Amino acid sequence: MDDESVFVMNYSKALQLVGFFVVFLNTAQPAYAYLDPGTGSIIIQSIIGGIAAAATFGALYWAKVKAFFNRIFHKEPTDSNSDTK
Repeated sequence: MDDESVFVMNYSKALQLVGFFVVFLNTAQPAYAYLDPGTGSIIIQSIIGGIAAAATFGALYWAKVKAFFNRIFHKEPTDSNSDTK
């Protein structure tokens, strides 16, 4: 397949997806739902909690990830003092 046909295929799929969302959003009915003031607080707390959990996970495993890449890319240091004896 050449690049132009791939672009045309991706463009047509994107156009179908946009068409689906236009139809989907135009057929939505109002929910008449009530969100109390505490709902926003819960959403903010869950976002902050997710960020804290990701930071903790990263901090716990950062040393392992760093050691892994050091083993892969680290060259052995040359000891110039041992050759001069």
